[in-house]
Amino acid sequence: MSERTFTQPKKTVAQSFTPVQHGRLLQRKCACGSSPGIDGECADCRSKRLNLQHHSMNQTELPTLSNRVHDFSQVQVHVNEQAAEPLLSVNTLVSGIGRGHRQHTWFDPRIDWRLPDYTPAWTENGEIHLSVPSLFISPFERQKILQHEAIHSLHQHLAPQSETTAAHMHAEQLAAQGENNIGKLHATDFLHPVPALLAYPPQKYSPWTQVWIGNGGLVGEVEEAGVKVRIFKPFADINQTGPQSYVCGKHDRPPIPDLTNKMRNTARKTAALNANIPETAIRQRVALVVILANIPSKYAEANNQGLIMLKEEDFERGLDTVAHEGAHAVFEYHLRGSDKQKPDTFALRIADLFKRLSQTKFVPIPTRKFDPKHPPEKAPGQVPSGLVMVQDVLWSGVKGSGHSSEDADEFFASAYAGFLQQPQLLRQSINFYQSIDPTIKPLTEELFSLLALVANTKDQEKLAVPAKPEIAQEELKRVKPPTQETADFSRLGFLIEPGSMPTPDSVLCTKPTLPSKKSSKDPFEDIP
Repeated sequence: MSERTFTQPKKTVAQSFTPVQHGRLLQRKCACGSSPGIDGECADCRSKRLNLQHHSMNQTELPTLSNRVHDFSQVQVHVNEQAAEPLLSVNTLVSGIGRGHRQHTWFDPRIDWRLPDYTPAWTENGEIHLSVPSLFISPFERQKILQHEAIHSLHQHLAPQSETTAAHMHAEQLAAQGENNIGKLHATDFLHPVPALLAYPPQKYSPWTQVWIGNGGLVGEVEEAGVKVRIFKPFADINQTGPQSYVCGKHDRPPIPDLTNKMRNTARKTAALNANIPETAIRQRVALVVILANIPSKYAEANNQGLIMLKEEDFERGLDTVAHEGAHAVFEYHLRGSDKQKPDTFALRIADLFKRLSQTKFVPIPTRKFDPKHPPEKAPGQVPSGLVMVQDVLWSGVKGSGHSSEDADEFFASAYAGFLQQPQLLRQSINFYQSIDPTIKPLTEELFSLLALVANTKDQEKLAVPAKPEIAQEELKRVKPPTQETADFSRLGFLIEPGSMPTPDSVLCTKPTLPSKKSSKDPFEDIP
């Protein structure tokens, strides 16, 4: 088995370009200053390069690339000299911050085996490679690609090598910025560590939106409607043996596609709840959902933005817990959101209703999903029937979920989540508890009218203040503010700030050697 790493010796030959002042051709000269041949090199330099390449190939047992020709830009330049503009623009930048560096562009009939089959271009150790797919794109797009890759080339020439996620992100952001306005790039931008191999378009580890690769697992992220959802997964949980098997193999092996679909649904549900909170209420609107085993599901804050923490078990069950925790964000806005100096009328009305429902008959705590054929006990119990009637377990079926009798915030979260997720079952549960205590009925109608107003901010402004607002205000003082989560050195911290997660210094990828004709071995069975 032959081996390649992302750290390889640079080729010694460079290629420079000099535009012709007349006509539509681009005059090229050999790097040594001698007269070039048809491929841009003089005979002596060509001989030295081939000998060096042959020696390097024999040392590392790499598969040779046949028909390798210098500088694919020649194909376009014969028609339109503008194809050389990206390299000339970067050469101008080089004159200021990268003296001695020259871009060297190759045309490779075979795409590097580490890259997808459709890859039109890549840069490795400072050398730009164009492949067959680049023949089938417009001159404008090819020009854009050349400028993108030329920036990678300069970056790799100036900076130390690193295969970390942060290095990949910085390199691609730098090249993308240079595509639009190369004049805004600064010398310090090119000193940040850079990967040895960068491809166009950037490899994004689909179906994730973004991935951070650690030593023992990865942080995967999807983003929908302005909400990011991240999960930490040990490599074993996604059928990988470590960083190498993931980076060098397929990125969409089961269970990743199903996992990312669930994460996108979580993001959409969270965004729907965010729609009930003004965009100015940044601290309450949920910007990030993190999923991790062995953490309690709750609504919190991180980096002055709303955060939902989901226990992985709750995430796997569906969207009920997301709805409950997102409802906390909605209530937090009415309680302390934006520039509010005190709770608004909506929060006061919920708190007032909570206090009146607290006076209803006490019943046992339910332990299973509501079933009209097998309803909960009617015997005396520990909690008010008017509060327990919206308990999450009754409409979601998850034992021990929800604490609707704890305070006005928990009561609202359970009621509104049930109103969104299982409105019919919630109504059946409430009707049952009304049969135990008839005083609940008029209060439940008030509850449903308030829940219907959550998405209607204009009608919320028309709400009347409770008859005894001071009682409601005292009740709301019992509601604790969200906890502040920080990016400490833990898996939860890595989900909040993935860039802080320890990552491999480099990743070694391997490619199998093709078998002889007599061998029956599958040539690809060693590829992860």
